[in-house]
Amino acid sequence: MSWWSRLQHLTYLLLVLSCPALPVRAQSLVDPLRPWTEAPGTYAYGLALDYQLMGDAGWQLAGDEPVRYTLREHLGAISLAQSYTDARRRTWRLELGSELLLREEGWAGRVSAASFGRERTARAWARLGVAQRLGTAERWQPRLEVLYHLPSALELRLGGSWLRDPAVVMGALAYAVPVAGGTTVALEAGAGLVANEVLSLSAGFRLGLPLSPFTPPQASLSLRAGFVTDAAGSEEVAWKWTVQLSGQEVATGVGLEWRGAGP
Repeated sequence: MSWWSRLQHLTYLLLVLSCPALPVRAQSLVDPLRPWTEAPGTYAYGLALDYQLMGDAGWQLAGDEPVRYTLREHLGAISLAQSYTDARRRTWRLELGSELLLREEGWAGRVSAASFGRERTARAWARLGVAQRLGTAERWQPRLEVLYHLPSALELRLGGSWLRDPAVVMGALAYAVPVAGGTTVALEAGAGLVANEVLSLSAGFRLGLPLSPFTPPQASLSLRAGFVTDAAGSEEVAWKWTVQLSGQEVATGVGLEWRGAGP
């Protein structure tokens, strides 16, 4: 069975397992159905599990011999999030996460013996943020957010949303400046629909434009289905699917999320 067939089976399995009682918002940067800022005096919390696969294959020349080259990158991640919105409708946010990357490379020639290499890389990260509602417009919900990505990146985000029950459309402009140098501008958009009291659907798109140093643009698309798990509607579990493009590289991923909120 090919790696693409395995990914399709895994995606279908996660969807089936999540359907009985799952709800939430995607962990994509744009979340149309639940903006960063919640009602004053409320807490929000979440847990996300993600898996991403990137593969590549082709032929290379080793001397006069053509060699078949294959690459697989498996990325697993877990993250926790906690936020609080004060009386001034200012939201304070903390996120913690860890990632494990497994990189597999193989070479096989018609004459030379096949070889295989494997490398594991782990890292942890943290992000602090504060978001402020601008004005009192409930329909547009304009807001300004400042994020600090430990250890060395500062990001400014200006966003807003247009709400018309049962749908919402959201957009944002982000500007990231790593302390070590380099800047990135990102455009984000999303749309969501509350299908019924239990099910919500949303989609998000992000386009990153590295300015310094200049590298190929990075684009990502996410689709998400959330399921409310309690009668009060304060908790949900979600399944999501993502695809990311960076130059000629394409990565696909699946994830499960759990999120809740309350006073």
